[in-house]
Amino acid sequence: MLSLFSTAYGNVGSSIYYALGLVAAHALGLTPLVCVAGGLFALTAKTYAEGATMFPEAGGRRSPATGSTRSSRSSRGGP
Repeated sequence: MLSLFSTAYGNVGSSIYYALGLVAAHALGLTPLVCVAGGLFALTAKTYAEGATMFPEAGGRRSPATGSTRSSRSSRGGP
């Protein structure tokens, strides 16, 4: 089990550095801006993942509105 973990850990770690090298090679002088944009993308993805775990049932716009206000108006899904 430890050998599987160490193999996967090594592959993921080296892939991160490889990806950063590719970004730096293609972005040239804009590398810091590209890395900041990537960080914002990662934070946005984390926010969506957290929201999906808070409201796991399907329902689109209705689920967060119903969960936060508990009113009959929110159950219709309208503003």
